[in-house]
Amino acid sequence: MGTALTDTASHHQKLVLIDYEDPQNAVGFVVGHNMHRHYWDTKDHYFYDDANRAPGFGPWQDISSKVRGPILYDINNNFVTAWGRAKHSSQLYLDRQDIKSSDFPTYGKLTAQFCRTQPQDILRDEKTGKGETDTSILEIYLKALGNTHNYVYMENQYFRYKPFAELLIQRAQELRDARKDQSSVNKDENIYLFVLTNAPKASTASQTTYETMDVLGQQQLMPETQRQKYQDDLKQRAILSEATKGGYTSPDQSELSTKDKERIEKVKTPQDIQKMTQDVEG
Repeated sequence: MGTALTDTASHHQKLVLIDYEDPQNAVGFVVGHNMHRHYWDTKDHYFYDDANRAPGFGPWQDISSKVRGPILYDINNNFVTAWGRAKHSSQLYLDRQDIKSSDFPTYGKLTAQFCRTQPQDILRDEKTGKGETDTSILEIYLKALGNTHNYVYMENQYFRYKPFAELLIQRAQELRDARKDQSSVNKDENIYLFVLTNAPKASTASQTTYETMDVLGQQQLMPETQRQKYQDDLKQRAILSEATKGGYTSPDQSELSTKDKERIEKVKTPQDIQKMTQDVEG
């Protein structure tokens, strides 16, 4: 995967700038959904509408922003930088160096920050050999999670990231420690986590979701993955034991809690998962 991403890295950015050379009238779009008709939708989310989506596409819940003002300067700078490093064309025309951030009038009272994540190899300077790591999207997620006091609501497919769960546990402990001597504050020392994510079909995606749930102590909510992981662990330890001539021993069923064993044993077919869901068992 590392080799493939190095050779064919994608910014995965969907940005549109219109009339940038005319700052007084310029407008930009920072797009969440993919830019073709299958991903088009309105806030009503009708199953059938005039978008003429192909069967199996939509309705979609996604966010795209129309922006004006000085933020357009940052969006253009991001595009020019990426274009130049990709070496697809001369950068001279795209530099637009005579246009400054101050040329764009402000609108309203909202401020905006442009965040991005780019592969380090893409940002490596050919002369010095030094790489520039830009992970500002990740950093802003971590900062937000680190500032929570009561609850976190996530609605995206990127919940499958174990460090998020580890940070929330650390933050919960910090709040407990801070509230020990504060009798007047809210007695509830819990952080409540609400997640609305997709149901990944790929085994690796399920595994990363499982790892996140495992850190949170809720691995039993994915009994099918839990059973598969346990079986894989048995095989792996058996292989290591053979390779090291008995240096490793296979775990027995006692390593699983009684509650987890009961859940795993119930899962034989996909219909069992559906039944457990109906019975509010995860």
